Amino acid sequence: MSSQSNVDVGSAPKKNNCATHLVALTSSSGLPIFTRKKGDGEPLSFSTIGSLYGMFTFGKSANATLEVTKSPDGKAIVWKEYADSVLLILCAENASTEEMNKVLELTFSAIVLRVGLREIKEPRNLELLKRELKNIYPLIDRILGLVHEVEKSNPSTDVHGLLECALYEENQVLQAYLETHVENMASMYGCVMLHGRVAVATPSWWTLTPIERLLLALATQYDTPSVARDLPVFLPDKSPDVPYRLVMSQLMPGVEICTLCGPTPELPEVEAIVNFNWKNCSEVLKGVVDFKSVPDSLVLDTHLMGLLLVNVEDSKYVLCNEPNTEAGSKNNGPPVAHRTNILKTFYSTAAPVLQQQAFSGTRETDLMDPIEAFWSSEFYKCHAIVSGANQLFILLPSMIPRHLARFALVQRIFNLFRFDSHFFTWNVYFFGFFVEHST
Repeated sequence: MSSQSNVDVGSAPKKNNCATHLVALTSSSGLPIFTRKKGDGEPLSFSTIGSLYGMFTFGKSANATLEVTKSPDGKAIVWKEYADSVLLILCAENASTEEMNKVLELTFSAIVLRVGLREIKEPRNLELLKRELKNIYPLIDRILGLVHEVEKSNPSTDVHGLLECALYEENQVLQAYLETHVENMASMYGCVMLHGRVAVATPSWWTLTPIERLLLALATQYDTPSVARDLPVFLPDKSPDVPYRLVMSQLMPGVEICTLCGPTPELPEVEAIVNFNWKNCSEVLKGVVDFKSVPDSLVLDTHLMGLLLVNVEDSKYVLCNEPNTEAGSKNNGPPVAHRTNILKTFYSTAAPVLQQQAFSGTRETDLMDPIEAFWSSEFYKCHAIVSGANQLFILLPSMIPRHLARFALVQRIFNLFRFDSHFFTWNVYFFGFFVEHST
C-alpha cells in the first residue's frame, strides 16, 4: 500500500515585498568585500552592516555562534563564517533557513570557484580580491534568485540549488560524440548543455559534487559565447587550491560543450578538435533551436499543465511548464509563467516532508513504498509521488478528480519515462526509476 500525505502549500508562491541583501565581510576586521541586493528597497547602510557584524562578533567573543534571527512578519537574517576568513550575511523575506543557508553555501563556493581557497584565507590584497570577485556578480545574483524571484512574468526555472537537465531525443548520440570529444581533449570531465541545461555528461563529470556541477553549469552562462574560450576555475571540493581550465565551445546558438582540462590543449587546438569531432553532428542538433525540456515525441496526457522531475541524490531535475501547448487555454489553468512558481513552491514545501517520511521506515520494504501528496485549489491541482531519492510533481487543472490524477496521469507519466526507448540512456544515468508503484 502507498502511504499518502496531504500537504497544503497555498494557492500561490509568496512574494518578497522587500529587497534581499547579501553582504560579504572579512571575519577579522569587518571590512566589506561586496554587497549585493535584489528587489526594491534601499541598500543596507554602512552602519547597519556594522551592527550586523558587531552582533556576530559579540557572540563569538562569548563562545557563542549567531546563526539566524527571525521576525514575526517573515523576515530573517542568517550569518555564516567560512574558512575563519569570510563572513556572509543574508537578509531575506519569506525564505526558510534551509534555503538561506543553501544560498550562503553556494555563494562561498562561487567565491572559491573564482579565486581559490588560499586567496580567501590569505588575501594578498583586499582591493585586488574585490576587483576579481566583480566577475562573478552575475553568478551571485543568480544564486540570490533562489530566495528572491524578481521577474514574476518570466520566473527563473532554478529549483533550490539543483542542476537543471534536459531530455533530448538524441541524448544517446550526443553521449557518443561527447565521449570522443573529451578523449581527444585528454580529459575525463565533459558535458553538453542545451540552452543552459545539461543534456549528457561523462561518468567522471557526475563524480563532481552537486555544488561543483551546478556552479560550472551556471558559469558557462555568464561568458561571451565563442567557438572556443576558457576560464580558470577552482573546484571547491575537488581542487580548491589548484585551478582547472573550464573550456567552453559553442556548436550553435544554445548548444555548448564544456570540458575540464589542464594547460593543454591550447585554444586554437581546441577549435580544431571541435570542428573535427562535431562536424557531422548538425542533423542531430537540428531540433535544439526550439527545444524546451521534454521532446515532442514523448506523448503526455493533454490535461497535464506542468511537471517537475527530481532526483535529490544526484541533485538534478527536469522542469517543463508547457508540456502541451493547448493545455493552458483548453483547461483554463494558470498562465505558463505562473506554473513554474506553482511547481517550485509545491516542491519546496512538500518535498522535505515527503522525503523525511520516505526514509522514516525501519524495514527495507518501507523504504520502497512511494509516498504521495496532493494539493487542490480553485484553479489547479498538484500531485506528488516520492520514492527514495526520486520525486515527481505534476500540475493539473482543477477539474481532474484526484483519484484519476493518481491512477491515470501519474502512473502513465512514470511508465512513459521508465519504458520509452528514446530515453533508455537517460533513465540509466539520470533518474533510474525502477520502483513498481502500486495502483
